[in-house]
Amino acid sequence: MFRYTDDPVADAEAYYNELARLEEQVPVCCHCNRPVMEDFYYEINDEVICAECMDRHFRKDVIVG
Repeated sequence: MFRYTDDPVADAEAYYNELARLEEQVPVCCHCNRPVMEDFYYEINDEVICAECMDRHFRKDVIVG
């Protein structure tokens, strides 16, 4: 849990340090190489894929006609 002090600069630095620490603990998307910061990801053939890359690389529209 994050605690605030009377020093906003120190609070901001502590906040960003905590985000960096958490970022090291989450999986990394194999397509964009960014940490997956959402609540879920896709795992296909042992590869981690974020939702954005899943849509960008694998989503296809159904065209009837």
